[in-house]
Amino acid sequence: MPLELRLAGAHLGGVTLRVLARAILLLGSTEPHYTASKIFPALLSGRPLLATRIFSHTQILDEANAWLVDATPDAIAAGIRAVLGQPDEAARRAARGRALIDREYSPRRYAEKVEAAYTHIAEAAAQRRRAASIQR
Repeated sequence: MPLELRLAGAHLGGVTLRVLARAILLLGSTEPHYTASKIFPALLSGRPLLATRIFSHTQILDEANAWLVDATPDAIAAGIRAVLGQPDEAARRAARGRALIDREYSPRRYAEKVEAAYTHIAEAAAQRRRAASIQR
């Protein structure tokens, strides 16, 4: 597998899926407080993913769909060697990551979650109205 190194900066920005299709993706962050939006296009790319083991990454990623490593040069180097040394496992984890996006974070799934939230709100409001009318 030819290895190409691209530094994408703070976010994936204009990196296209065509470029991502040839890469091992490395996600690193020092901000552990929010889910990094870069995780979603990385998983969607279907490429092996190596990420630092911080809360904002482990909200979505686990060892089934990525390699999680400590944020040290040695750990990152070991992770890269692991990905390159296990191409079949890399393909399996990448496929599971892509399946996770399709199953839990697709536009269809997002619409289902929003609809469920609105249904819950409407049902709770109806219950409160019924309870208020009984008390009168």
